[in-house]
Amino acid sequence: MKRKNIFIILGSVLTVSVVLLLSIMATLSNDDEYKVVTINCDRVSYESLSEIEERADVIVEAIIGEDQGQEVSSHYDYDIKKELPNGGYTKKSITITNVYKGDIEVDDILLFLHDYYKWTYEDGTKQLITTSAFSPVKEGDKYLLFLHKESNKEGYSSVGDYLGIYPLTEIIHFAKDQKTTDFSYIYDLYKADNMDKIIALYDEVVRKYYI
Repeated sequence: MKRKNIFIILGSVLTVSVVLLLSIMATLSNDDEYKVVTINCDRVSYESLSEIEERADVIVEAIIGEDQGQEVSSHYDYDIKKELPNGGYTKKSITITNVYKGDIEVDDILLFLHDYYKWTYEDGTKQLITTSAFSPVKEGDKYLLFLHKESNKEGYSSVGDYLGIYPLTEIIHFAKDQKTTDFSYIYDLYKADNMDKIIALYDEVVRKYYI
């Protein structure tokens, strides 16, 4: 039996801004008791697919597996007398189905650390808190991922956060119908201000990998 390698994919390098107010963006389709909350942050930006590819140590297609838990740091606020989260990530296993770049193989299992986590407050309020501009990846779905190895930690991160994650369902849809101006199926996945750049990147991805 082939021995499957397990790597840790670290969340993208982000400098989190100080935010005084969290805005509720949406509800999860598969767990609607948690409200999705985003925290503004600064991200490394890339202007083209070639820049993303150059930064990536690993380019793969992978199927998202089950949650493997989460890591969350917190602190006690003595003014409001509550335990509050500082930050964290959710661990997802992913199975590699195709390798375009990198020293890994099909059927390897990686551990993807996505920049969101669940938090329940003392009053029972439940939130899914994220610093990512990409919606939480879905179990069973396949994605094209551009990943780079962290120099000071054992594992990988998504290049440029949302710029390194492309669902295969949306890629196929775009490839079949890219002349349309209705990209709502893509807009629903991203909470970014530069959607024109996202659409341009989808065009580059389709031309490079799927035509």
